[in-house]
Amino acid sequence: MRILLAAFFAVSFAATSIGLAEDRPNVLLILVDDLKPAIGAFGNETAQTPNLDDLTRRGMRFDAAYCNQAVCAPSRFTLMLGSHSTSTGLYGLGNRLRESDPDAVTMPQHFAANGYRTESLGKVFHIGHGNIGDPESFQVPHFKEKVIEYADPASTDGGNLTREEAFFTNQKLGEIKSLPRGAAYESPDVADTAYADGRVAEETIRRLEAAKKRRQTEGTPFFIAAGFARPHLPFSAPKKYWDLYDPAELPMPENEQLPQGAPEVAGKRGGEISNYKPVPEEREASYSDDLKRNLIHGYYAATSFVDAQIGKVVQAVDRLGLDDNTIIVLWGDHGFHLGDLGIWTKHTNFEQANRIPIVIVAPGVAEPGSSTGQLTETVDIYPTLAELAGLPKPTGPQPIDGVSLVPVLKDRDARVRDHAYHAYPKKMMGRAIRTDRYRLVQWKRIGAPDLDAEYELYDYQSDPLETKNLAADMPQVVRRLSAILATYPQAVPRAGTKSAAGKKKNGKGQAKPKAAAVDAQSSTIAGRWSAKRANNWYRQIDWPLGANFVPSTAINQLEMWQEATFDPDTIDRELGYAEKIGMNTMRVFLHDIPWRTDAEGFFRRVDRYLEIADSHGIRTMFVFFDGVWHPNPVAGLQPQPVPGVHNSGWVQSPGRTILDDPAGQDALKPYVQSVLRRYADDSRVLVWDLFNEPDNGNGNSYGLAGQNLELNPDVKRRRAHELLEKTFRWAREVNPSQPLTVGLWTGDYVNKPRPIDRLVLDNNDVHSFHTYGGPQTARRKMEDLLALGRPLLCTEYMARGNNSTFAGVLPILNELKVGAYNWGFVNGRSQTIYPWDSWQAAYTSIPDPWFHDIFHTDGRAYDSAETDLIRRLSESK
Repeated sequence: MRILLAAFFAVSFAATSIGLAEDRPNVLLILVDDLKPAIGAFGNETAQTPNLDDLTRRGMRFDAAYCNQAVCAPSRFTLMLGSHSTSTGLYGLGNRLRESDPDAVTMPQHFAANGYRTESLGKVFHIGHGNIGDPESFQVPHFKEKVIEYADPASTDGGNLTREEAFFTNQKLGEIKSLPRGAAYESPDVADTAYADGRVAEETIRRLEAAKKRRQTEGTPFFIAAGFARPHLPFSAPKKYWDLYDPAELPMPENEQLPQGAPEVAGKRGGEISNYKPVPEEREASYSDDLKRNLIHGYYAATSFVDAQIGKVVQAVDRLGLDDNTIIVLWGDHGFHLGDLGIWTKHTNFEQANRIPIVIVAPGVAEPGSSTGQLTETVDIYPTLAELAGLPKPTGPQPIDGVSLVPVLKDRDARVRDHAYHAYPKKMMGRAIRTDRYRLVQWKRIGAPDLDAEYELYDYQSDPLETKNLAADMPQVVRRLSAILATYPQAVPRAGTKSAAGKKKNGKGQAKPKAAAVDAQSSTIAGRWSAKRANNWYRQIDWPLGANFVPSTAINQLEMWQEATFDPDTIDRELGYAEKIGMNTMRVFLHDIPWRTDAEGFFRRVDRYLEIADSHGIRTMFVFFDGVWHPNPVAGLQPQPVPGVHNSGWVQSPGRTILDDPAGQDALKPYVQSVLRRYADDSRVLVWDLFNEPDNGNGNSYGLAGQNLELNPDVKRRRAHELLEKTFRWAREVNPSQPLTVGLWTGDYVNKPRPIDRLVLDNNDVHSFHTYGGPQTARRKMEDLLALGRPLLCTEYMARGNNSTFAGVLPILNELKVGAYNWGFVNGRSQTIYPWDSWQAAYTSIPDPWFHDIFHTDGRAYDSAETDLIRRLSESK
């Protein structure tokens, strides 16, 4: 009976929706990539855009419209969800909607649920950079077209796959720097359909023709989203559109300096544009006037090209008699810097990256040829179209941050808000309030108090070119706009990307934990963080990106921490290298001997280290114990490095004698707990790593196949297990505010865990692991561990000779948002530029490639392509 009733009501509801739909307007949503208001109708005297000008005359022009985040994928999520990126955590190009919010109802889904047929063509959701768009949003399979495209073979060195083509087609994502750069612009004498936008226009017209017939026979209204790629780079457009402009008459940037007094995080140099030739690849390189003029020429030519394609589509609306009952929206996903402030493309919180064109043609509602100064956001389009179409107000389940603009469409002087909100995440989150006169930007780490924030303030009445940050000069305005900003929820942490590829999903869209032996016999010690607490913690921090750090002047942990060899100047200099490439964390090994011999001095030195690290924006993961390398550490003067041998002086903590003595182990409790208590609430400490590779037998160095100084492997496994369990208990008694972890390092620890692996898996607050294999091995390990439902940190990777490289592994860590700590930083007394096999035969010359390490002691990068990759990924949110 219940089934029959449910079926009856479902049919009745569907019939009602269809009946209502017959009277509803069609919707044509025109999306244009990277289109700023470089349109004649918006007052731009250079732009040749007759078709966009005509479209604007049909409806209302929004002169103060802003995107919510100036980057492609997040901006499109804000459009389709009606949610700020700071409400969803969808900040990055690789963020996948359904892995973040599987139950979200997008704008086309809302229309489909109310009787519309929904279709998409071209650049609608972002596809590329590991993202697959959102196939669930539309009823009809997406008509996919290229974003990066060339018609001239010379632009791609004869047809080779270029860097940006690879990004946008999800190819060779770990090998981007090895690919050639495509041309930044081209102007062949070809037909419009030689490029994707011409083909999208043709297919959109075919879809409109079919939609008209369907409406006549079935009464079904359409919701068609047509996305155009230009003027996104490359500026590929037929010659006739370039010929519309005299290069000598093009506007050149008036101010190419970053604002005086702006926080460093606010600026931008290089980035996306450096993947195109002939643009210099160096971040701080200057551009010739000819290059600037060619780029600006290309942007305007590409804009005129897309103007012509949109004109064809709108003319088809007229020809088909659909104009009286079709709502048309023109939307640029974000703005574009054309050399202003010395910036090119987008990815900032400045005006040129965030101001966008919005035009709404709403027959019978909006007065043709009207304009408004209403401060408008991308998120407003979803509730506005729903109201115009007579649909129920969207309610999510995602937050609906937009407001309907229908009152403004009916009366250009009406106001639904007095400011616009937008954000951009870099090393810190920058959230902005734009009023009709000012923009305030607050920069701080997610979760940090406002007291830690840096501010920008610009007055567009007196300084439209943003030449000076006025925050220090106008504190009253800062306070007033900060009060507006305080009405918004704090930014949520970054959503996961492809965190569990191929895993089955449970009802909440989360990856199901594997039914593995780790669940068979729990050894969890009371006090472990819940998975929810761990994941909430991870969402509140920046993606951890760093290295295992020991100063180049130290052969081991003892030289780092003993008074005679503690070297704050080198620590400061070398952590400066880390800061410059965007690193925000370091994994640093402590040792029990400096604490046992001089606890007060030891803490002074740890305090000093933390002060230095904090001055460089670096938070620290401290490691208490280590089961690797020499088993007999001795206080005092340390040996000189053995020439040509990897890590010849590194020592275990505790040493063999203490590890093999249960009473000696117990004597370490005050060491562990005094350190934890001192820094339990210190925000400069990010994570506690309790024991590095606790049962490593060191076979080829000090073990059975080497110098045979180690404990018997079976004895060491047993003793290491004992000490690790004790250490977890000691730490839980202190209950620090930071999570605990121990890295999984050998074997199939998820599916076939050894007893010590089970202890780790049952007690880690956040999981961590080591990988020194290639990209496929690394990805498999990550996906297995992420399926367990907790945050994940890779605390050791990068051994070039083992195919564990930055180019191969770091993009995967970034994609899956797994914390990344490579082994080796500055080449020095640890000599980790030499491979492990140097223990069998010392090297007599510098190896090529280096096995570990990133920098020479003077700060020169071993491989600038690696440091460029690290820096770029540090900026990708």
